[in-house]
Amino acid sequence: MATSVIKNLYYASPYSQLPPGVGTAGITLQTDPSQSPTPPTVPNPVLVIRLRMAANPQEIIAVSPTSGPGTNVKIAFVQPKFPLSATDSYMLDVIWVRNGTPQQSIDWDAAITSAPITAAEVSILSASFDGSNVTAVLGYGPSGMGVGAQVNVYSLAFGTYVNVGSMQTQGNTVTVPVNSTGFPAVFFLSAQAAIPSTNTGGAGSFSGPFSLGPATPITAACGIPQAAKTISAAAYNGKTLTLSWALDTVEGCVDPDSSRIQVLANGKVIANYTGGPLSAIIPLEAYGQSGITITVSTVSNNIGSKPVSFNLVTTSPVITNVVANKSSGKVTASVTIPAGLAVQGYLMDGENVLAGPVTAAGNVLTFDYTTAKYNVEGMVGLSVVGNTASADGIITGPRSKPAVLLATTPSLKAANIYTDPASTTKWRIDLTWDRLPDAAENVAAYTINLLQDNVSVATQKLNATSATLSVDKTAIDTSKTQTIQLSATGATGGASPTQTLYAVFAAPTLASLTTTQNQVAATWNAPQIPAGNTMPVGYRLTVIAGGTVIGRGSETTARSSAMALSDIAVPDTGSISVMVGIALGPVVLQPDTSMASGTSATPILKAPAIKQVSADPLTNISTLNWAAVDTATTYTVIFTDGTSHKDIGTTSYPLPQALVTGAQMGYTVQANGAANGVVLTGPPSGLTYIPTSVADISWVRYNGSNVSMEWAAVPDALSYKVFVYDELNKNVYTGTVSQTSASFTITPEPNRVYTAYVQPVTIDGTALRGARGALFSTGIYVSQQPSATAYPYAYIAQAVNALGSATANPPAQVITLYLPELGSTAGALGNVAIESGPFKIEPSGVPSLPYKLTIAGSAAVWTFNTVAIRAQLQQAYVTFLKDVEKPPVGGVPGATGYGIALVQSAIACAMPQTFAEQLYYNFGFSTTTNAGAGYIDLRPGMILRVTASDYVNIPGSVPTWINGYGPGAPLDFEIGSYNAGGNWRTGFDAFLSTLSSLGALNVSIPALSTGYTQAGLAGAVDLYYSQFIQPFYRLYFPSAINPAWGQGTNSTQSNFTLVAAGKYADLQNTNVNPSTTPTAYFRGRTIVQVMIKVMVNGVERLVPAGATLSNLLEQLNMLPAATSGLFNNLRVYRSVTAAMTDPTGSASSGPLLELRVDWNGLSTYAMGNGLNAMSVPLLPGDQVFTDKTGS
Repeated sequence: MATSVIKNLYYASPYSQLPPGVGTAGITLQTDPSQSPTPPTVPNPVLVIRLRMAANPQEIIAVSPTSGPGTNVKIAFVQPKFPLSATDSYMLDVIWVRNGTPQQSIDWDAAITSAPITAAEVSILSASFDGSNVTAVLGYGPSGMGVGAQVNVYSLAFGTYVNVGSMQTQGNTVTVPVNSTGFPAVFFLSAQAAIPSTNTGGAGSFSGPFSLGPATPITAACGIPQAAKTISAAAYNGKTLTLSWALDTVEGCVDPDSSRIQVLANGKVIANYTGGPLSAIIPLEAYGQSGITITVSTVSNNIGSKPVSFNLVTTSPVITNVVANKSSGKVTASVTIPAGLAVQGYLMDGENVLAGPVTAAGNVLTFDYTTAKYNVEGMVGLSVVGNTASADGIITGPRSKPAVLLATTPSLKAANIYTDPASTTKWRIDLTWDRLPDAAENVAAYTINLLQDNVSVATQKLNATSATLSVDKTAIDTSKTQTIQLSATGATGGASPTQTLYAVFAAPTLASLTTTQNQVAATWNAPQIPAGNTMPVGYRLTVIAGGTVIGRGSETTARSSAMALSDIAVPDTGSISVMVGIALGPVVLQPDTSMASGTSATPILKAPAIKQVSADPLTNISTLNWAAVDTATTYTVIFTDGTSHKDIGTTSYPLPQALVTGAQMGYTVQANGAANGVVLTGPPSGLTYIPTSVADISWVRYNGSNVSMEWAAVPDALSYKVFVYDELNKNVYTGTVSQTSASFTITPEPNRVYTAYVQPVTIDGTALRGARGALFSTGIYVSQQPSATAYPYAYIAQAVNALGSATANPPAQVITLYLPELGSTAGALGNVAIESGPFKIEPSGVPSLPYKLTIAGSAAVWTFNTVAIRAQLQQAYVTFLKDVEKPPVGGVPGATGYGIALVQSAIACAMPQTFAEQLYYNFGFSTTTNAGAGYIDLRPGMILRVTASDYVNIPGSVPTWINGYGPGAPLDFEIGSYNAGGNWRTGFDAFLSTLSSLGALNVSIPALSTGYTQAGLAGAVDLYYSQFIQPFYRLYFPSAINPAWGQGTNSTQSNFTLVAAGKYADLQNTNVNPSTTPTAYFRGRTIVQVMIKVMVNGVERLVPAGATLSNLLEQLNMLPAATSGLFNNLRVYRSVTAAMTDPTGSASSGPLLELRVDWNGLSTYAMGNGLNAMSVPLLPGDQVFTDKTGS
C-alpha cells in the first residue's frame, strides 16, 4: 500500500465558518501524484475515499462517489450524514477505481493508504507578531485521539484571505514564520487540529502530510491589531515611565484594545506591563541603570502587533553653580551634557515653572533675570532643574535635583565685638545673622569676613547662623576702616549677594553712673564714627557679669540713657559691670573692664537685704538690720515719716527711742559707694515696716525652778521669743516657741528677782514686748521644813528673799497694816501707841485709815519650831486685843466689838502662823480651856450647823437600847453681823437679826434651875433673848457626848453650849454656867458643827472648820501624794482683804493672794502619815480651782 500519496487532508465542520479556500463542509483529500502515480492497471481512474470508525472498521460512515461531478483522479470529497464528534476516532481509506465502479464492488483491501480523521478543536489563547513571526499560545479541546495543531496566518488582500504562513506543533506554543511580501500587513490567525496522515517519520514522529480538523473562524477577534508606529512621548522620572504613541494607518487592521510593554535590560526581558491602546504608565525602578530598552506592542484580544522599541534615559544631569547676575540680566547654571543627548532646563519657583524648558548650550543653562512674569531679585525658593533627553526631546529622563538659586542678600542680625574672655589680647566678634528665607537644606554655608581697609583680617565659612571671629588686638588699627561682609553659598554652589557693614573698635567713655530704685542711668562721650557709615549710630547700656552680657538697655541715639533694673539678670555672685556699647546698625562694640579706664563701672545694683528687726525686750528699742552690700561704704535709712539717717557705717541701726504699740513706721535702706571716681548710690530696699505688735503675758507661774506662762495670741506672729531677766538685766533664759504658752526650767540665783518677757516674731522680725510677768508674786507660802524641825506653817512673802527653806525659817520682817476707825468715835484709841509683845497699834496720820498696826519682825513672830501654837505669841495677842478694846492709858473709849473683829481679821490675814495657829487666829479655836473639851468663836461668815437627833420611842416591850436618839435633819444658821441700836452685833439669821434690830422680836430667856441646869432651845429664834444679843459668841464642846441610847440631859456641861459676851475681854472669862454667863444649848441630843464657805471651781461649798486642802482634794479624787502634774492646774486663792498693807488701796496687797502649796514641789513634813503642804487648813472664802482658773 502506498504511504505518501496524500498531499492535503482536512475536515470542515458544518457547524463553523468554512476556512478560506473551502467551499463545502466535509472531508477533502488531495493526493500528490508526483509522489504516488496512478497505477497503470486502473483505466479511467477516479480517486475514492471511505470514512469509517477507527475502532470498528466494519462500521462505514460514508464513501465518496465513483463518478459524476467533482470526481477526478486527484481529489476526493465525502460529506458525512452527520457532523463528526471530536471525541471519536475516524479513519479514511484511499483507493483509485475505475470511473463508475459501483461502491459495493470496490475492494477496499486494495486501498492504497489510510489516514486518521479528527473533529477536535484548537483555540488561540494569545499571540504576538514581531514583524517576521507570529508566536501563538494554543488551547486544545477534547479529542478521541492524540492531536497537534496548525496555526495559519492570513493576509487580507483586496478582500481575499491569503495564507502567508502556517506551522504545526504538538505543544501549546507555535511560532509561524510570516512571508508577507507583496501582501498588506493586515493579518488574521486561525488554528486547527493536526494529525500526521502517515507515519513516514517513524513511530512518534509529528510530520506531514497532516490530517487537519475544523479551523477556527476568521473574525476581527483573531486579527493582529494596528501597530504602534512611533513613540509620541516617553517620560521617565526614576520611578514611573509615562508613554504615549501613534498607531500605524494600515487599512483593515483591527483597532487595539490594550498594549503590551516590555522592559529589557541588555536585551533580556526583565518586566512586562499592560497598558492602554494609545498610552501606558508603568512603575519602573531603573534609575541610573544602563542598557534599558522599552518595547511597545498594541494588543487586541490578546494578540499583539509588531512592537516599536526605544532606549530609555534613566539618569538625570547634575546642575550646579546657579547664579543670578543682576548686571548681566541673566541667571546661569552649569551642567554637563551627555554625548548624543540633550539637557533641558527649567527655572523653578518651588514646584512652579517660571521659565523653560531651555536647552543647554556649552554646558550652561541660561534664563532671563527678569521678565514680565517674574523678577528673581529677592525671591525665595528659586532653583534650576533639568533632565536629559533624546535629541528630538521625545524621550526624557528623570528630573535632576534642584540646584539652588539664592537671590536674597543675607542680613547680619548682630555682630558683638568684645574682648575675648579666653585672652585679653584678642578681640572676639560674635556674629549672628538671619537664616536666608530659603529652605535650610538649600543653603550650604555662610561666609563671614572681617576686613580692614578692604584687606581680610579674619574669615569663616560655615553652615550656621552664627560665628565667632578671634582677632589679635594688635591687628586692628582704629585709625583705619573696618568692615564686616556676609554672604551665603547655595547647596549646589553659587553665592548670594553680599552684605557689607562698618565696625568700630573704640568704646564710649563712661561719664557718670547712677542707680535708682528702678533703673541704672549713665552719660558718656562717643568715639570716632567711620565717615562712610550709613547705618544709624546707636548706644546701649550693657551689663556684663563674668565676661557674659546679662542685660542690655534700650538703644538710643543720645549720649545718655537708663536701663530698668528689672531687665538685668544679676547672677548669684552679684558682681556686674555697666558699660556703654556703640552700634553701627547691627554691629555692636561691647566694652569691658580690660579696656581703657572709664569705659566701665560697677554699680550698686543690689539693695541691702533687709534682715529681721530685733527688739530689746528690756527697753523695747527696735534695731533695724540688713545684710552688707559688698561695694558699699555707708548706708542711708529713710523712714516713712520723712526722716532719714545717713552715713551709717554698719549694717544695723537702733532707733533712738521705742515705738509705741501699733505704730506704722516703714523704712528703706540704701547702699552708698564710689568706683572709678563715680559716686554710686544703690537702690533702696523694699519698703519694710517695723513690727510693733505686742504679746501681753496673761499669767506667769513660777514654783522655784519651773516657769509656766501664757500670753495673748498676736495675729501676725510666726513664733514668740521668751526671755527671763533678773533685776540686774542679766538674761537667764531665752527660748522660741510657736504656741502662746511656754514651760521651762531656770536655775535661780539666791535673792534674785526675775521677770519674764514675750516678744512676737513676725515675718519682719521681733516685735515689742507687752505686759511683763514677774516670776515671783506676793503670795501665801507654806513651810518647807520637816515637822521634826518646825511645825508646818504659812506666811506671806513679797519676794524670793523673803522665803524660808527646807532648813531655815523665813527671814523676819516687819508687817505693817492700816486700819479704819476702830471705835465708836474718832480717836477712840488715843494718840498713845498700844503695844503687846510684837503687836503695836498707833495713829497712822491717814484720815481714811487712821491706825497703823505693826507686827514686829521678831523671833516671836518669825521663829517656828515643833510647837503647834506659840503660847507667848498667843498671850501677847489676847492682851493686845484687850488693850485695844480698853486702852490702858489716855482715858479713851477704845475699840468696839466691830473694831476688835477688824483687828482680828487683819492679824489673821497677815501674820505668819502654824497650821494649828491658823485655826486659832481665824476661828478662835482652842482646846485649852477650863470648860469642856474646847471652844471655837463664832464670827461673821461662819455657818452654825445644828443637828437635832430625833428620839425613837417604841411603846411596849422592846429590846434594850432600841429606844433612843436617831439621825435628825441638820439646820444651818448663817452667822452674820448686824447693827442694833447703834451697836455692832453678831447674829444667827439675817431675817431674825433684822427683826431683833427693829425691836420686833421678843424671845423669852431659857428657864433656869440651879447650877448648870437650863432649859434647852428649839431653833435660831431662841438665841435672840435679850441677854444673849452680843457681839461675841463662843461655842464650848462638852467633854463627853451623851449616849444615843440615853434620854439626854439639860446640863450645859453635857451639851454643845453657846455663850455670849459684850466685850472681847469678857469672852476670855466665859464658862457654861448659866448663872454667870448668858448660855444657850439646843434641847435633846443635838450636835453642833461650825462650817465655813469655800469655792471649788466657782461653786460654793460648805466644809467644816478645820477641814484641810487635802480633805477637799480627797473629795475630788485629786489629792497628790508627791509633786504632781496637778500643780500645773491647781490654784488656791485666799482673801487678805482685811490686811491693808498700804494706805492707798490700789497699792495694797490682795485682796486675794495665792496659797502656794507647790513651791519647790510638794513639801512633805513627815513620812507615812500624809502630813504635807496639802494639810493646810481651809479658811472662809478660800477659792480652789483645778483648771488654772484665776491664773
